[in-house]
Amino acid sequence: MNNVLIPIRKTRKCSRCGLKYPAKDEVCKHCKGLNETQIKALQEHHQQSMKSNRKLAGLFGFITIALLLLMVAAAFV
Repeated sequence: MNNVLIPIRKTRKCSRCGLKYPAKDEVCKHCKGLNETQIKALQEHHQQSMKSNRKLAGLFGFITIALLLLMVAAAFV
């Protein structure tokens, strides 16, 4: 079997926007050139995206458990 190594990329946390960016970059690509109002909007958008992702993960978890219960119930019928 062919072993493929996934490179680990080092990141830094931006002191302005709080997002992570590649350590090899000198400045954050997310907030470069943005003013404070735009950074605040970026942070709010990121928080909303994270909230949506958590909801989606919960939905997938619920569907997985429901399917497993159906498969177990079908095995006993």
